[in-house]
Amino acid sequence: MENRIKRLRAWISSLKGRIFIDRGNASLKICGKLEREYHYKNAANVLLFSSLKDEVNTEVLVKNALSAGKNVFLPRCDKNGGNMMIGKVGPDKELLLGVYGIYEPKAENCSHSYPDAVDVVVLPGIAFDLNGNRIGRGKGYYDRFLKKINKRAFRIGVAFDFQLLNDIGGREHDEPVNLIITEKRTIKVG
Repeated sequence: MENRIKRLRAWISSLKGRIFIDRGNASLKICGKLEREYHYKNAANVLLFSSLKDEVNTEVLVKNALSAGKNVFLPRCDKNGGNMMIGKVGPDKELLLGVYGIYEPKAENCSHSYPDAVDVVVLPGIAFDLNGNRIGRGKGYYDRFLKKINKRAFRIGVAFDFQLLNDIGGREHDEPVNLIITEKRTIKVG
């Protein structure tokens, strides 16, 4: 299974260079659909993510969530321990470039108690399948974190449509999502 996941990860990464996609326009469509989605719209506390250049751009999503009065949290990764914490962000809280080139909250803005407050988690991924399974970048940060988070938190994967596959198979340690949003489709899982 691990070899299959590595091959899928490499295949999707190779597609990113061959498939033309207007990332900015597609990201705006995805974020707009997400903002209209029931669970997200009604959530007071949302865990979002700072985008890498090949992911759905969430910059507008973060700004809109803050403007709407939501409590916005972003991940912070500990490269040495392999763990992820989350920190509350706001218009006045500075983000720092983290160990993987991702903007993260400062350590003093992070707390181990925040995961209990999160209503909705929005996740990136290399690929998702129609069953809600997700392939990440291979470090397991989100899978480990999602095991600790409030079990009622609704999980939404966001990706470009070419990253949606029929079946990637789930592994024992994988944590699936409840909904997947692309620029072309919204897939309700289960």
